[in-house]
Amino acid sequence: MSRNSSLRALFPILVVISIASCKPSGNGTDQDAGHDMFDDADAWPDAEDDTTGDAGDVPVDGGSDIGDVMDGGDVQDEDTVTPCTTPGLTVGTPVTVAAPGALVGGLGLAGGAYGLYGLAWSDAREIDVVPNEEVFFAVLEADGSMVGSEVQLSNAPLNSRTPSVVWAMDRFTALWGDARSLPAGNVFFGAVDSAGSMLGSESQVTTGGVSAMYVSATWSGSRIGMAWTDNRDTTMDVYFAQVQVDGTLDGGITPIISAAGNSFRPRIVWTGSGYAVAWDDTVGGEAWEPHVQLALLGADGSVVLGPTPISGTTGTASRASIAFSGSLLMVCWEDFRDGLPEIYCSTFDTSGAVQVADTPVTASDGGSTWPSLLHGPDGFALAWAQEDGMPNDDEVRFALISDDLGLTEGDAPLTDTPGEIDCVSLARTGAGYAVAFVQKDATAMDEDAVVYLPIEYCPE
Repeated sequence: MSRNSSLRALFPILVVISIASCKPSGNGTDQDAGHDMFDDADAWPDAEDDTTGDAGDVPVDGGSDIGDVMDGGDVQDEDTVTPCTTPGLTVGTPVTVAAPGALVGGLGLAGGAYGLYGLAWSDAREIDVVPNEEVFFAVLEADGSMVGSEVQLSNAPLNSRTPSVVWAMDRFTALWGDARSLPAGNVFFGAVDSAGSMLGSESQVTTGGVSAMYVSATWSGSRIGMAWTDNRDTTMDVYFAQVQVDGTLDGGITPIISAAGNSFRPRIVWTGSGYAVAWDDTVGGEAWEPHVQLALLGADGSVVLGPTPISGTTGTASRASIAFSGSLLMVCWEDFRDGLPEIYCSTFDTSGAVQVADTPVTASDGGSTWPSLLHGPDGFALAWAQEDGMPNDDEVRFALISDDLGLTEGDAPLTDTPGEIDCVSLARTGAGYAVAFVQKDATAMDEDAVVYLPIEYCPE
C-alpha cells in the first residue's frame, strides 16, 4: 500500500479549497470589523476560513465550452509535504491521462487531500450523428499515477462541457454546463471520492437555464460557490449560486451582471468572507471585442462592488484567471492590445482598489495564451501556453509573480513537444505543483490528448 493510500485509510482530512483554476490565506481574523468583503488573512499556511477549517488548511485557486478550462485548485496538506531536495524548478515526467481519439473540449485540475489531484475533462469520443461530449474524471497521485480508473460523470445526448473541479470536504466535485435538453442548458454536478469512485450519479443543479456554460467553482469552507454564463434573460450574462457538497442548490440564483452585450468565461475565487469574480464581457465594446470585468460579492452572493472593467479599452481581453493571497487579489488574462496575445495582470487591495494597473507579464515572439493563476506558499504562481517560435508549436511555461507583477522565479518552458497547447490548468497540493493541458496533435485534427505534468519548486 502506498503512503498516500495509508493516509487515506487512516486520516479523513478536512481540507479547505477554492479556485484553481481552477485557478485562491491567513488566520481568518477580521481586523476591520467586517467593513470590507475580504478576510484579513495574512500569511500562508493558516486557514482562510477558520469557521470551517483548522489552521494549516489552505484554500487555493481553482468555462464550459470548446477549448475552455477551469483554473485549478490547490491544497496545502501537511501530511503529504516532503522537503525540497533540489533548489529551483524541477519538472517531472508528463503523463498522458487520456487520448480519446477525439476533440477534447476543455479540462479542469484541482488539488485535494492526501496529495491527490482531481482532473476532469470533456471529450467527443462518443460523438455519433449529432455533437456529443461527455465529462470524464481521473484521480491522480502527485506523479500522475491514476487512482482506480477513469470515471465517466455525464451520460446524455449532446454536449456536457467543461467541468470546474473543487475539493470539498472529503471529495472531488465537478460542475459543468450541459445541453442535453437543448435549447435549455443547465449546470450539472458529479462527485468522486479519493479512491477514484463516483459518489452517486450525476445530478442537475440549476433549472430555467438557456445555454448555460463556462462554469467556475470555488470552495468557501462550507459550500461551493459557482459562477457561470447563462442566456436565460436573452443575453449571455454571469450568474452566481451556492451548492452543497451533495450537488443541491443552496439558496437562489443571483445575476452578477445583466446588460446589453454578452458575458463569457467567469472565474471565481473565495476571499475569506466573500467572492471575487472576473470575466470577459462585450458591454461597451464591439460585439466580438470583450474586455475583462471584475465584481466583488458578499458571502451570500450579493454584489458589493462592480462590475468594473479592469483590462483597458483597446484590444481584445479574455480568459481571465483569478487568485487571492489573503490580502491581495490578482487577475491575469490574455490581451491582444499589442497585436499578438500576451498575459496581462492587475492587482487589487481588500476594498477592490487597484494596486498595480494592467501590466504585461509576458513578452513573447509568437504570443502567450491560456493563463492559469493560483496563490500558494511560494506566492502567486502562473502557468500559460506560449508559442515556441513556430506557428502551432506551443510550450507550457511556469513562473512565480511578485505582488508588483514582476516574474521572480521561473518563466521556464515545462514542455518540448510539437503541436498546439490549449486549456492550461495549474494546481497545487502539499506535494508540489501540477499542470494539466490539452495537447493538440501536430499532424491530425481532433486527435487531442489530456496531459498531466508534476512540478516541484524549491526556494534557493
